[in-house]
Amino acid sequence: LTINPKNVQTWMQLIQLRLQEQNMEELQKITDRAIVVLPDIHQYYFYKGIAETQLKNYQAALDANNKALSLVKEEEKLVKSDYYAQIGDVYYKMDSTELAFSAYEQALQVNPANIYVMNNYAYYLSEKNQNLKKAESLSAKTIEKEPKNSTYLDTYAWIFYQQGNYSLAKFYMERAIDNMDKKQDPGVDRKSTRL
Repeated sequence: LTINPKNVQTWMQLIQLRLQEQNMEELQKITDRAIVVLPDIHQYYFYKGIAETQLKNYQAALDANNKALSLVKEEEKLVKSDYYAQIGDVYYKMDSTELAFSAYEQALQVNPANIYVMNNYAYYLSEKNQNLKKAESLSAKTIEKEPKNSTYLDTYAWIFYQQGNYSLAKFYMERAIDNMDKKQDPGVDRKSTRL
């Protein structure tokens, strides 16, 4: 990068290394450097958003994701959906529930098949005990697509628990436990799961 600072792939490799190491301080510094040299590469803002979120710099995370959205081409719908998803996650961490839910709606409008969004949106709706029928419907779609995903099964179980349907809650929680990856570190943040 000293010889050729405009090498997009080298920046991405360095970003991926820091991400794998979970070194968010370094990831933040690297993405900042990459953005100075190549400010029109939306992926750098994506990873900056991840670093800033993990470092609890929520406004910086929102700024990064919004800048990325302005750089994404109209036809890149899946990418747009992922940015809206990140924005929703950040807003939720900021206790801006309505803004989070609005971002999730935008993510699903752009990509109705985004099961990551469906799961988080469903879980957060149920956490707030809001619109549990919608939460159940969203969660059911994740189970249809990935019936052995323990995180999605866990969310589904939690929604039934919130609705007072304890037999279905127990059934899906048992399925979640049965399908847990035994190698997975229990300390890893798996989004929306209490297992």
